[in-house]
Amino acid sequence: MTVATAAALPPELLVQVFEHTRPDAHRSLDWVPAQCTGIAAYALVCRAWAPVAQRALFRIAVPRTDSRSFLNTLQSLVAEGRDLARVVDKLVLSLGDVWDTETIATTVALCPNLRHLSIFAQSRGGSYDDLISFTAREVDVLASVQTVTHLSARIFAPGIGIVPQLLCVWPNLTYLDLRGHPPLSPSNQRFIHFVPPRLRELRLHSTYPLPIYDEATPVETLVIDGLHIPLSDFLPVLGRITKLHILVPFDMMQLDSLQHLSRMDSLQELIISADELTAPMLDAFPHHLPHLGFRLRLVLQRPDDLARLIRERRLRALRAVTIYSVEKLDGYEENKVDIVRAACVKVNVTLRMLRYEDLWDVPLVYS
Repeated sequence: MTVATAAALPPELLVQVFEHTRPDAHRSLDWVPAQCTGIAAYALVCRAWAPVAQRALFRIAVPRTDSRSFLNTLQSLVAEGRDLARVVDKLVLSLGDVWDTETIATTVALCPNLRHLSIFAQSRGGSYDDLISFTAREVDVLASVQTVTHLSARIFAPGIGIVPQLLCVWPNLTYLDLRGHPPLSPSNQRFIHFVPPRLRELRLHSTYPLPIYDEATPVETLVIDGLHIPLSDFLPVLGRITKLHILVPFDMMQLDSLQHLSRMDSLQELIISADELTAPMLDAFPHHLPHLGFRLRLVLQRPDDLARLIRERRLRALRAVTIYSVEKLDGYEENKVDIVRAACVKVNVTLRMLRYEDLWDVPLVYS
């Protein structure tokens, strides 16, 4: 029998193995800085491992300096003929204190295989007489990279209008994550006029005004902050949503979402992030729902109610329950989860534990 050596493993598999040796490997690289010491050592093992370790190190680039210094370093590497920029899947950049849009555009252009741009801008105070946007030349530079399918924008300054530009520059976006404030537009409150036609996953933890959706919008996964964004904003597409993660405000009277859950005929997974579980919430869960997800905190507060919901088969199609917990459970937490586990066993429902805070933390797959 021939035994395969590590060097013979496919590079894609080796990348996954390398990344899972990090101390925080259960956390998403999208949110947690990688502990790269061990991965860097793999590059010295053999010639075959060097490019694979390089990809594991640099496929998600989170500059530890300002964006301009990072750009200078990247330009130097490219000038030396090193192809590190080619392995970058995700780029995390900040507009900085001076809101330098040119640096953002130039850095993106150096990464020809970029899949995900995550951009951050903090408020700097003062007035916002002029909207900060990419220039026409910078837009052309950004448009030269058409591999981008994921966009995250955390914009906490009302004077920045780059998000609508990026949506138009990259019409092939399938994933959109918006947080913070929309740009000020006194003459037109609905500032974003264009939603990418191939959008599959939309995450809104903000008050961004979006166009009215029609039935042709292909969004299938929706993550929203129920305090600021009611499900009623998505009535035309609710019937096609298959995964919904909703952050439920403490005061349920502010939320109109419960009455709309019954319209979601295609819903396969509902994830609830809430501080408490109320009777109206339990009653509103669609009976055809096969998969429920909860934060551990919610399970610890209402284990008996959850167990009763499962045991009494109020959700006739329920096949799986997922509990999201970022840390390993202690004895007290295990006892609470055991109440839910016993109910699942009784009615043959699978109970899964995932070591993530919630869906925001689950690693993205750039397919």
